[in-house]
Amino acid sequence: MFNSHLLKFMILPSLLSLSFCANTEETGDVAKQFTHAINFINNQLGTIESVQTPPPLSDPKTRASYNAVSETMEKFGSASFPVTGLDSMDGVCGPINEAMVKHSFIGTTVLKNQNLAPAQLQQKISRMMTDNVLAYQDELMVLSAAHIHCSAAHIPEMSKFIESLPPSEFTDIRKDGLRKMGRGMINMLFGLATYAADPAMSAANKNQAMAIAIKYAPELIVMTSLADRKSALSKFDAAKPYVPKPYLDRFIIVRDIFTDQSCANLCMSQD
Repeated sequence: MFNSHLLKFMILPSLLSLSFCANTEETGDVAKQFTHAINFINNQLGTIESVQTPPPLSDPKTRASYNAVSETMEKFGSASFPVTGLDSMDGVCGPINEAMVKHSFIGTTVLKNQNLAPAQLQQKISRMMTDNVLAYQDELMVLSAAHIHCSAAHIPEMSKFIESLPPSEFTDIRKDGLRKMGRGMINMLFGLATYAADPAMSAANKNQAMAIAIKYAPELIVMTSLADRKSALSKFDAAKPYVPKPYLDRFIIVRDIFTDQSCANLCMSQD
């Protein structure tokens, strides 16, 4: 039932939606290891327009690249792999998001070449994208953990950027981008919290998804509007009956974080 929501947490708004301009120059061995690993993953997948089926995770080079992403991102935000303002938001978070989106589109190029009616094409693509969430759940768990950590690490930088803008430069485009990013974070957290509702997800991934959601929800909630939090609570309550009992307590922890009524900076800027 909730595969469509699992998909939503991967396809986030562009990190450039606030009209940030960035050209990241990575420094340090850890950053270089990350860049090499995520570029390897994205190159295996090809382009967004024509995503290729990658080698299985059992392939040694492929496994090593995902391990490297996981290991290096654990150090992101430290002196060995620092946050460099909005530059690293584009240069680090961006390619992780790209890889997540590409995984969801694996196999869809063939469908596009079948001359299907638009409605039928969209239906088949949606079904294939949902299937990809299950087929590549191990890869996506690595990438989603990396992406949510990267996003949380940049919230202080985003806050500084918004605070530094004169009113005339805080345009409707930037406000809309901020809203979309906040909603993307909600979809991400909701998707992780509802992993447990899908019997096709492995127990290891269900447990990791819950742990990630519990860890990062308090940090990410600050960039969501009060109205979107209220809407999210309705989604959580609708999903609750489908969450298996062993995961229910953790699901409720994530759900209750959205009852937070504090609103400053990134939250207030969405009004």
